[in-house]
Amino acid sequence: MTTLTETRHAPRVLGFGADLVRAWATFSSDFNPVHFDTFHAREAGLDGVIVHGMLALLPIKQAMAEVATEHGLPPSEWSGFRAVFRKSIPLDAPCRLSIGEGRQGMDFRLKSETHGDEHFRGSLFATVAPTASIGPCRSLDDHAMLEQREALAQIWPGINAHWVLLDAIIFADFLRSHLAVVQQEALTRMGCNPCAPARIAMFQTSHSVTYHARLADPATPAPRNLSYVVPEEKNMIANGHQVMGTVPMHVSDHHGPVMQIDVGLMAKLLT
Repeated sequence: MTTLTETRHAPRVLGFGADLVRAWATFSSDFNPVHFDTFHAREAGLDGVIVHGMLALLPIKQAMAEVATEHGLPPSEWSGFRAVFRKSIPLDAPCRLSIGEGRQGMDFRLKSETHGDEHFRGSLFATVAPTASIGPCRSLDDHAMLEQREALAQIWPGINAHWVLLDAIIFADFLRSHLAVVQQEALTRMGCNPCAPARIAMFQTSHSVTYHARLADPATPAPRNLSYVVPEEKNMIANGHQVMGTVPMHVSDHHGPVMQIDVGLMAKLLT
């Protein structure tokens, strides 16, 4: 068996083409034009169209889950995964994923294969149970969850860690059911009239998942009777025509709490 340190010498090259981006957009309902239209991407301050951050995280999270299982890390009832988005990934740009030992668990880096720019960095580590959130509870249908797991398997075959699948499915449901509310709140924080025409560009800046050990083993049954809570009060800070914040989602199944997802977002008013 290789040691955890040795995994850093076996990086993986990942690529995200137009078909994958379209498939993820269809799954998640995230048709943000910065992923499809060069004009809109440049208007938002980008060099060109970019890959969805959550699409790029799919193989990263699965790779981290596989290495953690192989090496028995992290040995805890609760584990945490955190990714910081440092630079957007251009469409069709090859990226190199490296995983190795960190100070608290495992670290990863995703860098451009061509230029060496760092796109994402993050870690997986032992942690404690998250604090429950207060707010409206949204239930998820078990049959629909099974269909979405199968849809994700079509997008990126080999994804089988329960926490990775559940994270993607709940994130997609959040976009469909809550994103418009978050956008309106961002406009309010920027001093705009939510009822007046205004255009904003919204980007994800970070992503964190705290998950129970029973979601780490693909051999265990998939969680059932899932629901999640998004607090009514969002942690958002305005700075002129820009707002940054984190939206937490507390997830439970028929046994109790299983996961918390924290989505870091930035909204920018377009002139």
